[in-house]
Amino acid sequence: MTVIRRNQASLAQLAADRLAASRVAAVAEINAWAAHERLKYITDLPGQGMIYLAKEVEARAWLAAPAPDVTTYPMLAAEVGITAPDAYQLSQIWVNMAAMWRGVAAQIEHERLQRIAAISSATPEEPV
Repeated sequence: MTVIRRNQASLAQLAADRLAASRVAAVAEINAWAAHERLKYITDLPGQGMIYLAKEVEARAWLAAPAPDVTTYPMLAAEVGITAPDAYQLSQIWVNMAAMWRGVAAQIEHERLQRIAAISSATPEEPV
């Protein structure tokens, strides 16, 4: 028969290892929650984030230009008549959607980071 003896150091290490593993699992759950929340507002396709950014850049440039020509704005030209009847209205939609997304994204990111910080600073409870 093998007898395993645990000393205070080995028990402390075991507790530390379990706490570290629990933290990793909890952070993974929080990140999964954040991803799920974001998907309520964005389309998760490869490259879609870059397209959203390109649309916003074009929309801002269009709105700032004194006499814009839609043919020099490929993203706008591709979507005029589909989402909005003209480049001005489409630009307004894109800029407004970007602003709304930033507000939602900031709330989700705040919550995600706050929860991760709480996990990182958590200490194990003493057994009773």
